[in-house]
Amino acid sequence: PAVTKKTSSSQSETKQTVTSTASTSSTTDTSSSIEEAKRIEDEKKAKEKAEEERIAKEKAANELQEKGEDLVKQLEESQDASQVKSAKETVNQIENNDKKAELLDRIGAVESLISQKEEKRIAHEAETKAQQQDRIVYVADHGNAKVYWYSKDRMTSKTNKANVVEMTEADAIAAGKRPSKKE
Repeated sequence: PAVTKKTSSSQSETKQTVTSTASTSSTTDTSSSIEEAKRIEDEKKAKEKAEEERIAKEKAANELQEKGEDLVKQLEESQDASQVKSAKETVNQIENNDKKAELLDRIGAVESLISQKEEKRIAHEAETKAQQQDRIVYVADHGNAKVYWYSKDRMTSKTNKANVVEMTEADAIAAGKRPSKKE
């Protein structure tokens, strides 16, 4: 019996050691599992946040691209030089280089049209001025009337033609006269 007890006692100690080791091992396994689960959860949250940021960035890029497209359409319709700068600024912020290049080309085409219109307007003004320099007009009342006429024949019937003065249209305009509305 004494031997058995020793063996039992020895086995009991061994069992306690094994149980203690198993308990420590189990605690360590549980801690590792919790840490692993937490790490996985954190990674999942980080991925979700990154995806949300990517989607938000993509949405903002699409909205900017749509805004640029709208501004270019408005510019093409109005051909207003004052809108060119804001359209260019918006388009230059677009990240899609192909779309940016397309919109900038369209803006360039509108700028060209605006420039051509302005050149025509300036040429027309110059031509009109040249005509005014050379064109003879007629002013009633010894040149004191407020209006001028392009033809003596179109002046009112009560105008004394003997008191009509000839001058260039440029001189008449410089004197503050305007074309007759009755002609």
